Amino acid sequence: MYKNIKITDILRGEHGVFRAQLAHLEKSVLGSNDLPNIKSQMAMFGAGLIPHANMEDKLLFTKLDPVFGKMGPVSVMRAEHKEIEGAFEKLPKTDKLNKAKDFVLNTIQVAKEHFGKEEQMLFAMAEEVLSEKVLFSLGERWLEKRGVFF
Repeated sequence: MYKNIKITDILRGEHGVFRAQLAHLEKSVLGSNDLPNIKSQMAMFGAGLIPHANMEDKLLFTKLDPVFGKMGPVSVMRAEHKEIEGAFEKLPKTDKLNKAKDFVLNTIQVAKEHFGKEEQMLFAMAEEVLSEKVLFSLGERWLEKRGVFF
């Protein structure tokens, strides 16, 4: 038995929340000279984004790997996940305000572009090559892993 929500719709919804956070983060970082605050805000964003990326990888990407292979669009998405996650690892180590701002602003740009690629390309491809039953089943697994019940 599966709930009537596709994994692709769930992930698009999370992207909507992240876009609002990115807009706030960008505005805040541009107007701030407080390095600890910038680091704190970025860490808060990462607390949501990194588990999201892990869910994409473990649920959706693993189903797409057999279809697209090692060098396909999924590998590009994984590489971008690693690039974004790298910023979350580097930022706490920097003690320079301008360098920290550059890390954050670059990460914001990469994330926005990444979301667009997933939404416009990868999720559409997933909806073409995976059955609705699989998409709904993955949606149910997401609900279970996130502890969402209805």
